Amino acid sequence: MAKERVIPIQFQKPLIDEIEMYVKKGFYSSKAEFVREAVRRLIIELRRQLFWNDMATLKTKAKQKGAKNKIHLSKKAKEKLFEELKKRT
Repeated sequence: MAKERVIPIQFQKPLIDEIEMYVKKGFYSSKAEFVREAVRRLIIELRRQLFWNDMATLKTKAKQKGAKNKIHLSKKAKEKLFEELKKRT
């Protein structure tokens, strides 16, 4: 497990109040856990967006090179693409 580091962060009171409400209702064990989970979810979403942006770019480049509707990738290129996807999820 990676060593944890502290990052000082400030929120406006209404946001803190809402986070505290979710903690009190038992959705999260602490405000810190709420923030960690929110960051994890955002990172996963951004990785997915990057992946699909990369796929769209790849498709555009393939069409520019004369490909029809399907993109034909070598086995090595497919493996590399799927490894990258695994890292992002």
